[in-house]
Amino acid sequence: MEVAAKKQKLESKITFYRTGWFLFMVLVFGPAWYLASTVEGVSFSGSLDIISEGLGDLYFPSFLVSLLKYPITILATLIPGSSAFVFIVLALFFSYGSFFIAFLYFAFVQPPNFNEMKTKLDPEWRIKEDAKWIVKPLARPVTFAGFIVFLVLTTVLGEIFYGFYRNPIADNFTGTVYLVDRSNKKIPIDVSIKLDIIDPGMVYDRKPGVRERSMKIEFSGKGLKTLKDLGIDEKLFAGGSENARYGSRVCGADSGTTAKNPSGFYRGTWLLRSYNFKNKPTEWETVRCPEKMHFGMETYDTAQFAISEIAKGHIVYAELKRDSRFSFLQGMILKNRYENNKNNFFDPDL
Repeated sequence: MEVAAKKQKLESKITFYRTGWFLFMVLVFGPAWYLASTVEGVSFSGSLDIISEGLGDLYFPSFLVSLLKYPITILATLIPGSSAFVFIVLALFFSYGSFFIAFLYFAFVQPPNFNEMKTKLDPEWRIKEDAKWIVKPLARPVTFAGFIVFLVLTTVLGEIFYGFYRNPIADNFTGTVYLVDRSNKKIPIDVSIKLDIIDPGMVYDRKPGVRERSMKIEFSGKGLKTLKDLGIDEKLFAGGSENARYGSRVCGADSGTTAKNPSGFYRGTWLLRSYNFKNKPTEWETVRCPEKMHFGMETYDTAQFAISEIAKGHIVYAELKRDSRFSFLQGMILKNRYENNKNNFFDPDL
């Protein structure tokens, strides 16, 4: 009697363990894995906002978003975004079905030590399980060890792939802002800038509401009044648009041009590649973006940013350094490619 009670208790424990793990993999790990690349290089508070919007796009009800956004965000910041490289491979064959297949795989992953627990319950469970099938089904349970191997392999393959095919300008940059007058004098205004360039792809830079190459601009410092007086929207200042959806906080480009080896935005400097954006502000935009913005790469690690036609005789000019969100391996491959072909390294397309 006592043995039967212990066996029933263990069986209930195994059922509870497997059910809890199933819910964790489908409702927490799956979304975290899918959204991991979207929070690359983003602060935790910013990641929470992105994850919340991302879960909404996955049709999570609001109560579930509120309940799960913290654990999913924590996990998403720990999972390598490059592991979702497999999503591209699946999409080549199954298009939109790739999302369903990926989550189905997670549903079949067994929790750690699951087989050991079943063996403790019934030492002959494997023999009994195999006897049920003449031909084993394609959809079979995935061991936890097998899942870890899968995650490591897809991460390594993804790191190498993106080291060769990722857009090197789609990164985070920080720097100091100046005004430059007609005589080419740099006037310090005690303002810093954080500039994130976003180039949406199937895996990386999938920010909510962002459909084209865009810039997320954030000015900070004691001299913000100078920029405000020049007509720069306060929503581009640090904390100025925290409550807005992510896609409405970035500046896209309606049109523009690129140039190879042009002069820099500060006379006497040179760029390897420049990108000149033209925006047409609309009434429904949360952030009123400058109409003419310019970005250019001096070297792999240094860049320039400018806003023109904002004040008579002056431009807003920033000297930038890369504050990379790339992983170590991706960054190493990209830097090596740059050293081997500096003049043709940066993307010629706007």
